[in-house]
Amino acid sequence: KNREKCIVSVYHCRSVQTHSSEKAEDLKFDILEEALKHVHNHGWSEMALKKAIEGLELSEACISMFNLGGADIALHYDLSLNEQLEDMMAQQQDDRDPSGDPPPLAHFLKDAIKTRLELQLPYYSRWAEAFGSLY
Repeated sequence: KNREKCIVSVYHCRSVQTHSSEKAEDLKFDILEEALKHVHNHGWSEMALKKAIEGLELSEACISMFNLGGADIALHYDLSLNEQLEDMMAQQQDDRDPSGDPPPLAHFLKDAIKTRLELQLPYYSRWAEAFGSLY
């Protein structure tokens, strides 16, 4: 994936951030996804962001795009899990027999909660730290 990279300069990172919100969001998404690969070693931290930026061969100045440091990674991950859960639940609704009764609410909620918790398993050992980074 050789998407347009942040030019190795302070100017470009700041101009991406202020002039093109779509490009900035794409760049932030890429950095946050890469940062998740470093959470196991560096936690939900600014160091994980720095390693991601380095791994993507971007300017160190790109760190200025993340005002919350490691909390940005945790929020990104939480949002992506919520989106995955929403997609899975929508797929279950689509796969359901239209002539059949919907599952009882308690069963539906139990499945949703179980699925959401299972999605967190890759970062289970560091999940409490993610919440700590938010406060």
